[in-house]
Amino acid sequence: MLAATNLRALVLSLLLVGCAGSRSDTFLVNQTALVSHSVVTVVPNLRFEPTRSYPALVIHHVVPGQRIVLGYRWYSPGSLAAIDDEGFEKITIELSPELLSSPGPKAVEFPSRGHLAYTRGGSAWPRSACYGIAKSGSVTLSHITKKGAAVAIQATVEPIRESGDRCDPVELNREFEVQTTAYGNLTPWLGIAGDYPSAETYR
Repeated sequence: MLAATNLRALVLSLLLVGCAGSRSDTFLVNQTALVSHSVVTVVPNLRFEPTRSYPALVIHHVVPGQRIVLGYRWYSPGSLAAIDDEGFEKITIELSPELLSSPGPKAVEFPSRGHLAYTRGGSAWPRSACYGIAKSGSVTLSHITKKGAAVAIQATVEPIRESGDRCDPVELNREFEVQTTAYGNLTPWLGIAGDYPSAETYR
């Protein structure tokens, strides 16, 4: 009886560990841009076809450019009792580099002065992920230094039609800090195009 009780306690503790392992990553990269503000633009030199099959991922792709890009990435490893229940969330913002010229705070409205892309879904099912762009709201940068900044988002994300009627508008209220990094440090999980979809949806 005692052995059975101990076994149940061990299983419960493992399940709790599996559920509590979510992680988040953030970044700020200079002299970059989002690959496109349109999910229908053809993106060459990729081994899969994200613009047709995985638009929820391609809207977060970062390339060299003349802007600054901020990113927030969240990942849940799911439960040890289930298969393919991992989840991810991506917020990517493109802004003018002039915002980094002084400590702030500086507020930027969407979509007139900034662009925000959003995706949330199951890591194993990127085609079914809900995604969209901010149609209203703003992002505020404060405590701006060469090393990074504090970020506060209040925005309404409207789902893009291709993601289906099942996706509702999302009210984003998020605060986090970003640290400046080089474009070369970005991974498929963070923002560069991966060789395959799962490289971008698993941490």
